[in-house]
Amino acid sequence: MRIEYLSLTNFRLYARLELELPAGLIVLQGDNAQGKTSLLEAIYLLATGRSPHTAADRRVIRWGAGEDGLVPYALLRAGFTRRDGAHTIEMTLQAGEEERLRREIRVNRRACRLADLLGWLRVVLFLPGDVELVSGAPSLRREFLDTAIAQVSRDYARALDRYAHALTQRNALLRQAADGYGEAAAEAPLREAAALQPDHLEVLVALYRYHYYHHDYAAALGVAERALGVAGRTLGLPADWRGLDQLPAASAAAMPLTRFYLLALKGAGYLELRLGRLDQALERLYTVARLDREDRLGAAALIRIAEQALAGVEH
Repeated sequence: MRIEYLSLTNFRLYARLELELPAGLIVLQGDNAQGKTSLLEAIYLLATGRSPHTAADRRVIRWGAGEDGLVPYALLRAGFTRRDGAHTIEMTLQAGEEERLRREIRVNRRACRLADLLGWLRVVLFLPGDVELVSGAPSLRREFLDTAIAQVSRDYARALDRYAHALTQRNALLRQAADGYGEAAAEAPLREAAALQPDHLEVLVALYRYHYYHHDYAAALGVAERALGVAGRTLGLPADWRGLDQLPAASAAAMPLTRFYLLALKGAGYLELRLGRLDQALERLYTVARLDREDRLGAAALIRIAEQALAGVEH
């Protein structure tokens, strides 16, 4: 695969650029702020449909592009050859009202949906900030690999698209429910979110809050146990927490999930206490105390309450 020419109109600092690219290795040399990175950004935008630098495509339109009275727009074109012949990609970005952007994509002069763009022109982009791929958050590596794999597998790209849609739906449903956990109307969006991603911790936390606010402690306990199982599997812990005497050394990235695991176990113990099942409550709380020897999570106070209540029952 080889890019043979690149045409830019009103893209970043380029009012107009027509560039023919020779075969072989190409090195771009120039002073700072001369547009070297913008050339790479344009190619990446044509290949993937998104900019590596900004989520707001409106910003790639050259400043002052609308001074001639026309609606501000940017036009990008690339011609390239693959094993199956010569191809072209053209993308028009036109500014609209209230920062809205109209995008048109054409592949070989035919209209193309954004979801079908991936794979025509395959690129891998490395920028100075990409050193974070090694030492940064796992989400950076996932995004990098997702973009690369989606360009060579249409099935993978479609699965990513479905996942993104489900994620958007789930977040909207959780926001809708968060407006009133104490109201019965919150249950329907939570059930929908749980149907989309039944084992996602954000969904389970929201369900836990709903049941707790409605004093349905048995249902909240069931959710807490599910969350405990999900977090434990992710951390590589045994399914039965009763045998845990210490937690394995966790990396800095795993610390929040380890804390969540302990909080879920403590929450389950508290709910057992509210349900009057004192032995079960203490079993969970003692385990939290063994794993949290400095009592950062406050299990000791609940243990005293449960022990006093149990002593009262026995006497």
